[in-house]
Amino acid sequence: MELKKVVQIKSGKRMPKGSFLSNIKNAHPYIKVKDMQDYKTKLNDNFEYVPDDIFPKISKYIVNTGNVILSIVGTIGNVSIIDKTLNNASLTENCVKLIPNDTLLSEYLYYFLISPKGKAEIEKGIIGSTQPKLPFYNIEQINIPLVNKEHQQHIVNIIGSIDDLIEQYNSSINKLWDLITLKYSKSFPNIHNLKGVNVITLNDVCDRFATGLNPRNNFKLGYGTNYYVTIKNFETGNLFLNDKCDKVDDDALLKINNRSDLQKGDILFSGIGTIGRTYLIPETPVNWNISESVFSIRPSKEISSEFLYLLLTDQDMQSYSHDNASGSVQKGIRMADIKAYKFNLPSKEEIFNFTNNVINLFNKIENFKKQITYLTNLKALLTELGMKPKWV
Repeated sequence: MELKKVVQIKSGKRMPKGSFLSNIKNAHPYIKVKDMQDYKTKLNDNFEYVPDDIFPKISKYIVNTGNVILSIVGTIGNVSIIDKTLNNASLTENCVKLIPNDTLLSEYLYYFLISPKGKAEIEKGIIGSTQPKLPFYNIEQINIPLVNKEHQQHIVNIIGSIDDLIEQYNSSINKLWDLITLKYSKSFPNIHNLKGVNVITLNDVCDRFATGLNPRNNFKLGYGTNYYVTIKNFETGNLFLNDKCDKVDDDALLKINNRSDLQKGDILFSGIGTIGRTYLIPETPVNWNISESVFSIRPSKEISSEFLYLLLTDQDMQSYSHDNASGSVQKGIRMADIKAYKFNLPSKEEIFNFTNNVINLFNKIENFKKQITYLTNLKALLTELGMKPKWV
């Protein structure tokens, strides 16, 4: 059945000309494509807000709990359900909200759109080569297999139980991370005292700074089965090796690794765009590597990978990175500026006491991530099966 027969499609709205989003929290969070999360999009510290005096101008373009949102410009095909924490939030013009009628469950619509069948329907409607987009009239023509609500609920219950478990694991990871950061701040209260007795630069305690490789004349994207990780494929604490990653062949992977030399314990650090995303590599990569926009940083024996990771995610380092970024079109930070970051180095004993106190917490987080990867793959399989004719 065509989507227009069972769904209302409503647009988001860009900020009025001359007005800007704010980091000051209020009742009007603004959902951008990059804020969208798997399953449910929830309010977090990364959101920006519509100033109170601007909100009345775009107040008609809000979302409500349970709405399904779909990205339609740039990164097309991201799908998520609005969590209760974002009820009445404003929505970017690069997304639409989908409001089902009484014959269609929001969760069933979500699972259809993320299924291979749903993705193919979305892909079919994309137009434009320079700036691809998914126009309203092509969204309306998406064909969805409509079954009775009891059958929809059955599919939602099965797949939803996996999403619920993934949410539980993510919640556990967040609690463990909060504990780690608390231990870090208590262990090193003077780390940012630049009048301390042992002020050094990052370069003094790191053995290697490197980047990946740009395709240019080196290799072509879209071939092979290895993942080519750019800044859009990881966030602090998470690496996303999925169909949103470009692919490279084995020869390209070897060329990139000759430059990056990624190893277990290296830290990834995004150098352009959203600057300061960090990721601690838990195992030496075998089927992925990084682009030139991603830095890799290797600690010396004077510090641990865990300590360096916390230092790079520290708000002081994050602020330093943004303050030292430059560029008119897309801001970036130079490797030399990262190397020059100063801090008050704790004693070797303090660093390794801290590391011993948190290493088990890091391991627990990694185990939860492995469970999430398994469940995500299971969810993808069940979603595909759930939308096949014998099911629906």
